[in-house]
Order: sequence, then structure tokens, then C-alpha cells
Amino acid sequence: MKKKYAETSGIDSQANTSWGRRESTDALYRRPSEAFGRNPKRGRPLLAVVLSALLLLSGCGGDNSEIVANVGDTAITENRLNAFTELLFALNGYDLSAVDESEKNLYKSEALATMVQAEALAQHYKNQGVLPEGIEEGFAQFKDDIAQVEGLADSFKKKGVTDDTLRYLLETQFYFQSARAEATKDETLPTDAEIRAYYLAHEQEYGDEEERRVSHILVGDASHSDADRQLAEEIRDKIARGEKSFEDMAQEYGQDGTSSAGGDLGYAVRDAYVPEFSDVAFTLPQDELSEIVESEFGFHVLKVTDIRNTRSLDAQREAIRTALADELYEDKLDSIAAEFEAVYPSDNYPAPGAAEAEIPTAPDGAEAETDADEAAASPE
Repeated sequence: MKKKYAETSGIDSQANTSWGRRESTDALYRRPSEAFGRNPKRGRPLLAVVLSALLLLSGCGGDNSEIVANVGDTAITENRLNAFTELLFALNGYDLSAVDESEKNLYKSEALATMVQAEALAQHYKNQGVLPEGIEEGFAQFKDDIAQVEGLADSFKKKGVTDDTLRYLLETQFYFQSARAEATKDETLPTDAEIRAYYLAHEQEYGDEEERRVSHILVGDASHSDADRQLAEEIRDKIARGEKSFEDMAQEYGQDGTSSAGGDLGYAVRDAYVPEFSDVAFTLPQDELSEIVESEFGFHVLKVTDIRNTRSLDAQREAIRTALADELYEDKLDSIAAEFEAVYPSDNYPAPGAAEAEIPTAPDGAEAETDADEAAASPE
């Protein structure tokens, strides 16, 4: 039985802000990430897929530039490749015009590989029934989300981005999700032995820092009302007297996305949180209850449930599992691309894999924002 659109879609740019009090658990107490963008050959971030899908279908008329790749019956032209690479650099906070021509061609080769992959997936899955029920309702919601972003719809219209382009974009996300699901369908992969072997091979790459698993109960908001403080104190007192467990009180009174998980924020290092929160979280003895903590988000009651070092295997296990699963996913993407034997008629770019060039991330302190990138995450 197919899942419904809402259960599977990774494109959710406006839903978090319109349906919930907070955008996400990570956005609550953690500092925003300064890094933006990844090598499109490894990981294929949603943003790159979004741009490539748009550029593959937009501006088709009158493009007489050189064909740089053929995927099945679809041609990717120099003009579209240039636009995709320019946009990807701009969204990473860089000016491609400042890069010398030889290096620019290396970046464009990497960008081209992403565009070829997106088109290969679309052709591979087009008639395989992987699109979920409710896709039409999802498409209507997607268009409405775009309309809510000031200037975005007008910009798309000027660039010749049609409803067909947007539909293709939405469908492509499910094709990437299907590829990942197929690649990682065996839940025993990767094995514990593979995880340990990977860890031993990369142990020196991991940081040496204390990491704590913290649970909290958030009460109130930035207004810091006396009534909210009183409620937070009452909650703490009930837990301290043993009348209710911390987890039960978090589920009953917690006012953020962690409440359903008993207030669990997971593991994080000290700098991941705002100072007033981390100052308490990283001095509180394990399993003890904090006093009331006031932050920009409201009032908190904290409890540290575990302490570990970031260099330990336990600390890195899930990240390694994800990295190994990503490799399986990349292999699946490459095998699908091979089905269509993409042809690269231009001599201007090295063959995929012949040279590596990583599109740079945003400079320290710079933040690039886009609703498309926040989807959630990767077709994870």
C-alpha cells in the first residue's frame, strides 16, 4: 500500500512555520549552521536537485548553445549548465566570475554530473509507480508554498519556469527517495563489523570533546511571564518530589517538538546551544534536575541523561552508519545513471570522476537561506 504524500514528501518549506510553534527541534536551542552547500557528487543535497530539475525543464525554447550531455532523449546544454553552476555558487555565497577558467570547468563538470543524475532518475522511475497517493494535493500545496515566498513566483515566471517544471521538480524528489530506499532496504546493512572497521580507519578525524545528551521541558516563550515561571517551578517540584517522572511531565507540559520524546534533545557539544542553556547543561551532574533556566525561548527544566566523548565509537556510530548507507545510495544512483549511458559530446569538461572539485561552502559567519534547501532533509 502506498504512503500518502504528506507521509513521504521531503519538500516542506512552509509547513513547519504554519503548522507548528517552532520551525524544528534543531532550530530551538542550537546555533544555526554556518556551512551551506556540499559537493554535488557526494550526497547530492536537495538544493542541487531542485536547481537541476528547474534548469532541465525551464527555458527550453531558443537555446541553441552547445550540448554538453545527452541522457536518453534529453539534452543538457551549455547555457543550462552555466546557469545551474552560477546559481549553486551564488547560494553558497561565492561569485563564480572570480574563479579562473580552468578551475571553473572543474566545478562545472561536478555540476553537470548532478544534472545528469537527476535526469537519469526521472527517466528510470517515471513509469514505475513510485509516486505516492495524494501527489496532486501535494503539488497544489507546493505551488502555494512558492506563492508565499515574496518574489519567488514572479522570478520563476520571468525565467520561464512553468507548472510542468515545478511538477517535474516535485516528482524528482520522490525518485531520489525511491533510489535511497532501494539501496538501503536491507536493515542489516551496514553491519556492526563494517561500522567498527570504518571507525578504526577514521578515528583520528573525530574531535576530542565532551558531548552530552540533554532532556528538557520548555514552558512559555520569549515573553517570560510570571505565570510561565510559576508553572515551570511547579513542574520541577513535582518531578523532584517523585510525583511524576521527567518524561511524563515533558509530554504533558513541554511546549516544543521534543515533548513527544520526553524532552530528549539528543547528544550535542557545548557550543551547539545558546550560552544560557549550555552553561547549565554542561555543568549539571548526570541524572540531576536543574533549577529553572531562563533563555530566549522561555523557561526550561533540564536533566543530563548521558555524557560521552565525541571520539568514542558510540558517539560516532550513527554518523558512520549514515555515511556507509550514503555510499550504498551513491552506488545505486551511479548504477541508474549507467542505464542511460550519458553521452558527453563536449571536450570542455573532464569526464565525471576524472577530476575532483568541491563547490565551496559559505564563508565563516555567512548564512545563505533558501526554502528549497530546508526540506528536510535529504531524501533521507
